[in-house]
Amino acid sequence: MTKMVFCGIDIGTTNTKTVLVSLEGLLLDSAVFPAPESNVPKTLVDRFEACLDYFKFRGHFFGQDIVCSITAQGGTFVLLNPDLEPVSDIHNWTTLAEETTVAQMRKLIDPLWFYRTTGWNLHAWLAAVKLKELANKGLVSRQAASIASVPDFLVSQLSGKFVADITTAQILGLADFKEKSWSHRILDVIGFATDSLPNIETRPRVIAERVPSPWGRLTFVTGSHDQYAAMNAAGLRKDKDLMLATGTAWVINAKTSVPIFDYRDFLIHPGSDFIEGCFGNIITLGSVGGGFDRLLNALALSSEQLISLESSFSEMSTPDEPLHFDVLDEYTQSLNNPQLTIRRYMEWAAARVAYALGQFAFTARTEKIVMTGGAVRSAFWPQVVAELCNKTVEAIDFPQFTAYGAALYAEQACGADSTPVTSPLESRSKLYEPVKRTGYHRWFENCQKRAFADYLCSGKVGRTV
Repeated sequence: MTKMVFCGIDIGTTNTKTVLVSLEGLLLDSAVFPAPESNVPKTLVDRFEACLDYFKFRGHFFGQDIVCSITAQGGTFVLLNPDLEPVSDIHNWTTLAEETTVAQMRKLIDPLWFYRTTGWNLHAWLAAVKLKELANKGLVSRQAASIASVPDFLVSQLSGKFVADITTAQILGLADFKEKSWSHRILDVIGFATDSLPNIETRPRVIAERVPSPWGRLTFVTGSHDQYAAMNAAGLRKDKDLMLATGTAWVINAKTSVPIFDYRDFLIHPGSDFIEGCFGNIITLGSVGGGFDRLLNALALSSEQLISLESSFSEMSTPDEPLHFDVLDEYTQSLNNPQLTIRRYMEWAAARVAYALGQFAFTARTEKIVMTGGAVRSAFWPQVVAELCNKTVEAIDFPQFTAYGAALYAEQACGADSTPVTSPLESRSKLYEPVKRTGYHRWFENCQKRAFADYLCSGKVGRTV
């Protein structure tokens, strides 16, 4: 087999994360770079190049082919002309269309049919809605012939090949995830032609092979949506494991034999996985991490100071009344006791996870929660998730976790899916078992469950990913 290394690149909202994995499956190197504050498409190429420049400078590419797989948050897109040149700024997933456009879309297309088809409810952040708004304003023309998500855009610019993957395409709200194809009905409503859209790939495969570059010969592999790359890194077992991603937004992920729908609150977003007969499910919990950051800001605390604060948690009792936090507030409850406020927020967030799991029957069969993101740096937070959910929690402290999942896709596409003697995640993982279940169970059942039910009914809870 040709000597090669596998590069996973995660193009995030606030930073770029990258890893390099050897043919033997060993983690060679990793890095994190801040994202520039720019909507110019060229900056996406710059972010890719910064990753490869870093690894080349550190001597990793000598005599090796470089296999790249790119992952990114869903919903961000760039419009391209027929020559694959960008003709718009980056439309970031965090920006919102006007509510009048959402209302227009709801009149033109049945929202329930849309949810069953795409896995998403019609919302102002969705690319399909923003594309309709651009069309209404005359900003989509024959020149703007196609829409490219971040992985598709980068591969098109660096190799001349234009291919979409199913996990990313379905997040745009333009694809039928069960049929694994673009939805002509949705595109007709938007007024967008389908003849220039990229083909949708349904599994990781090589798109462009051994492309000459300043870093060596590049091979590009199908991209992915970041939640699916993370599920790949976690090795989630179908119908057995859950993943709790604790970034700015908290998200529960699961792989299941059938797609799971939530017709009441639209909090579950099913989609097709790369594995045949397997579906990915994204359960949105709102901006729990963002709310915690705002709370730390109000308390003038750094994340490093949390460790010393947590040392006093053992002296405090479990809650005995409902907790109410609004993640959109600049501050939430009384801040006179920082230690107690921080602990109560962590307990509230863990209870939010338990409540979400209790709403959906399929989660009762799962055996383990893989927890990733900023919350795993706390020794208390994963433990209270284990208590309230009554499941083993495997907390993995690896900031480049999603990029690692992309690197594994690169391996799989090349048929080099190796299992290293020691997993790169082994030294970064810690198990938490429920040990104080009774006290938390009593509080949750008697107090907190009703508080969450009332909060959901109020319509305030955040529902974006």
